[in-house]
Amino acid sequence: MGDLEEARRLGAEEVEAAQAFGTQRATGIALRVAGTVAPAGDEALSLLQESVEVLQGSPAKLERARASIALGAALRRRGQRVAARGPLRQGLDGARRCGATPLADFAHHELIAAGARPRRSDLSGLASLTASERRVADLAAEGLTNRQLAQTLYVSPKTVEMHLSRAYRKLDITSRGDLAAALSPGGHG
Repeated sequence: MGDLEEARRLGAEEVEAAQAFGTQRATGIALRVAGTVAPAGDEALSLLQESVEVLQGSPAKLERARASIALGAALRRRGQRVAARGPLRQGLDGARRCGATPLADFAHHELIAAGARPRRSDLSGLASLTASERRVADLAAEGLTNRQLAQTLYVSPKTVEMHLSRAYRKLDITSRGDLAAALSPGGHG
């Protein structure tokens, strides 16, 4: 309510309590809030970075997205535009996956302000595949070999391998046998 000093004091108390007794989620949230109200500088960035690190191993996906976006926005405000892009992209992807549209929109605008030109809002999953990756993955799922794919698409076998490996990573799969399920509308990709 306008009392920044009180907010900082309460934020520090919350971090201390969460670190002593809280879960990763509670600790990550407390660190993010403390970093958000801290004076712009190294302390704020340190708290936000710690928040991201704590939440990295947590199932709290939305809080992880919030922390990444807060870190990216703070880096951008400090003039570290290139460094801001990674956390902002991660946060944008997480926010979209959680259905947090206003948060994702904020991250998208921050990314643009950081000088990025985001082509895709998703970093993983079916929506993250480029048109070429999707075409190669679809044909591979139909059973074509890499050589057949290269001939069909008039590209080199190395290009086919590159598109497939990127598709596997984005779909979080490890083999050709997993492609059909990952490419289906209800697939896990």
